[in-house]
Amino acid sequence: MAIHPATVHFPITFIALTGSLDLLYSATQFTPTASFILSTFKYLQVPAAVVEVLPQLSYYSTILALVTTVPSIVTGVGALLPYIQRDGFSSPKVRTGLQHASLNDIAAAMLAYNWWTRRRVEDLAPTGVNTMLSGLLAVPVMLYAASLGGHLVYGYGMGVGQFSNKQKKGVGGEGRGGEEWHDLAKPEPKENSVKRGEGLVIAVLNFIRHTTLYHLPRPNNTFLQTPGYSFKMMNWAKQTLANVAGTQEPIYGPSAIQTVTKQAETTPYTELTKDDLKWDNLPSTSVETQGFYFMTKTGHIAMAQIIHSNVAGIKRTSQFNTKIFYPKKEKKAHLWSSDPLSDVDFSDDGHNFYARDVAVELLEDGKTYTIKSLSNAKSIVNLTVTQIAPGFKAGKDGKTYYGTDPAAPWGFMRHEFWPRCSASGTIVTDDGTLDMAGQAMFIHANQGMKPHHAAGKWKFVNFQGPTYSAIFMQFTTPPSYGSTVVNMGAVVKDSEILTAGTSVSAEFTKVKPDTENDWPEPEAIKVQWTGKTKDGKPVEAVLDGPLDERLDRIDVMAEVPGFVKAIVASAAGTRPYIYQYSPHEHPVSLKVKIGDEEVTEEGVLFSEATFISA
Repeated sequence: MAIHPATVHFPITFIALTGSLDLLYSATQFTPTASFILSTFKYLQVPAAVVEVLPQLSYYSTILALVTTVPSIVTGVGALLPYIQRDGFSSPKVRTGLQHASLNDIAAAMLAYNWWTRRRVEDLAPTGVNTMLSGLLAVPVMLYAASLGGHLVYGYGMGVGQFSNKQKKGVGGEGRGGEEWHDLAKPEPKENSVKRGEGLVIAVLNFIRHTTLYHLPRPNNTFLQTPGYSFKMMNWAKQTLANVAGTQEPIYGPSAIQTVTKQAETTPYTELTKDDLKWDNLPSTSVETQGFYFMTKTGHIAMAQIIHSNVAGIKRTSQFNTKIFYPKKEKKAHLWSSDPLSDVDFSDDGHNFYARDVAVELLEDGKTYTIKSLSNAKSIVNLTVTQIAPGFKAGKDGKTYYGTDPAAPWGFMRHEFWPRCSASGTIVTDDGTLDMAGQAMFIHANQGMKPHHAAGKWKFVNFQGPTYSAIFMQFTTPPSYGSTVVNMGAVVKDSEILTAGTSVSAEFTKVKPDTENDWPEPEAIKVQWTGKTKDGKPVEAVLDGPLDERLDRIDVMAEVPGFVKAIVASAAGTRPYIYQYSPHEHPVSLKVKIGDEEVTEEGVLFSEATFISA
């Protein structure tokens, strides 16, 4: 008998069970689906208390999946080895077998990671990453591996009669007895009778057969051989998985995005009111941020940021980040603090953010923020940021919309800016208290969809001088939306916006390859702003120069295990890195021309380049 096929049903069953339990538990944490699930439990007379034991069930199912995977791997190696010895690695049969084995190993590795990270969690509850790995990645990977296994059996006849007890007739008519290697004597087929796409369906049906009380007949392959069937199924699967799990989307093209640039053709920008600064706190997938950027009189560059995320409506998370770059002469490494927040809440009017040990409040006049945090003892924050110039948003509402139906977009990108502000207050560190008096700028942003679906690349420039400020933000969509480029920016003089909107552009005039990740690391930048003042005078501004040595390069997924990073890069197409700069070897100048008057002013530049996907 063939041993390996008999061993695979157990890990297949437990991997599928684990993923299903994790997805079910995550769904119970989301209000709309939780009510449906509890109603269903009630109808089926299943105690609601079952929800509380789902994490424990999925955890022990994970262990069973890992334990039963071991004999499956051992017998699989034993079954494949004779073919490798006979045909080498160039045989299609062997290559398919190796792919089958590798994918199963990847699925097992995902579950091993989940077991390792959950083993010391008090209630064994899965995180969002755990659910993504078990329910949205491991199960599809396992099913595709099973389809390859079905292809090996039904397409190549591998393992069929491999260890037969029949006697094989010799030349003299005598039976040789023992085991007969029918399959090894079988030549490679010229054409496979079962396509790989069919193998997936066959594997799923066989899985159902072996995990239910019913035995289904083998599917009729005539239907499965319909031209284009496999392609259509894969395209549908890709789109569905993108919507749920965040993998790469199908190509919709530039017609599926309505940029804020279009709004700016008639309304270049709109000054902000207090109501514009409310938190959206969306019930669906989104990443909403409030970021404050500081350039102090003592030469420090710093930022304080709230990140409020919603993952598929299942789980909300919030983070408070602080970063301080010290003056070059101090020769000190930058200080980075990032802390998850609990007990998150918003004021009734939606303007203020609260969490345990953190408060970010907009004062009654709508022109001053206070930022206070005790969330990290290494950076105790007590800051005040006050408008000097009015805030603005590009176009009428500052939003770029995503979706094939403009009347019903499925996502958006929103930005609001305070381009020139004053700052005061302190950040207390282990090395002492930093006086944060100086200049600041503020951005409120919301990516009302999966962030890597909305943008694949970013550029950000913040220039602050004694009289002038110039800011720039650019994002480039993934190919799904035509690699569309969206620009926003402003030039400000003291308390007046000279020009703002989308008539701004930037390019990295010099780059070098980053050997660690293959992204083009910027070395110099040129930004150009054009527009008109409120009284109709033409405005032109240029910032052009080297970026000098980077302040930092951030591997966004640095804490994620390597095999998970590889899977995410392959499935979602993402390799997120952020490069940060503030030139110190060369003075940075902004050239501004208003009508016939031209001015050049030196100042401080902070710039970021973000690469997420190609």
